Amino acid sequence: IKPPADLQQQFQNDLKHYVGKTEALLIGLDEVITLFQSSKTANNKGVILLIPDWQQPAINPRSINFLRKTMPEHGWATFTVQPFNKPKNYPSIALKAIEQQEEDEKTITDYKLKLGQLYQAMMEKVANMPGIFILISEGNNAGLLVDIINQETSKKPHAMVMLSAYQLTDAANINLAKNVAMSEMPMLDLLLKRDHLNVQASAKLRKTQSDKELKVVYRQKEIANFTPSYYPEDDLLKAIQGWLKTIGW
Repeated sequence: IKPPADLQQQFQNDLKHYVGKTEALLIGLDEVITLFQSSKTANNKGVILLIPDWQQPAINPRSINFLRKTMPEHGWATFTVQPFNKPKNYPSIALKAIEQQEEDEKTITDYKLKLGQLYQAMMEKVANMPGIFILISEGNNAGLLVDIINQETSKKPHAMVMLSAYQLTDAANINLAKNVAMSEMPMLDLLLKRDHLNVQASAKLRKTQSDKELKVVYRQKEIANFTPSYYPEDDLLKAIQGWLKTIGW
């Protein structure tokens, strides 16, 4: 019996088959499928880079696909990518805590290297386009991207929106809160009333740390929802557009 196909490859095959207009982006030896939608208005505000969480398709209905199709109607081009799979054996199930920590650090370091290369390739792809660049990402990838962008060598977007951001270990959530608080980038931190179990605790850490560091360009907002983990489309659009206006865009 053949083993099941790689999840990322399944998603990429689906994009090629059902969406049609895709483009490949080469990240090292890996081919990643991207989707681009140009602005549909005369006033081009800029580009929104959309990076779903791992194990999620680029057209996932929770939030990303809605933003991918809707933001061009409001003057934004969208550039969406199919992310990499969740790292194997993460979090570690080693018997000793110190071994778990060491294995997790190595696993996430390797994954962040690939995710960072993907993010940089996206930024380079849209570098010559007019306007500003907004990064929108979900879940674990959102948290890891904050750390990546804080590094001096990274090309930084003008602002970032996190959707239900969290990490899978306590240490990683604490580190995420510190990275958010120390970042100079304007950030909108959205979460849902009915969300992943880890989101609420992780969001509370970020809010507490950002208040402690007096991070002025940080806003956290909880959105009421009926279906767990799914963002109500009108409320999501209103939250993002309202926040962009408050920071001058």
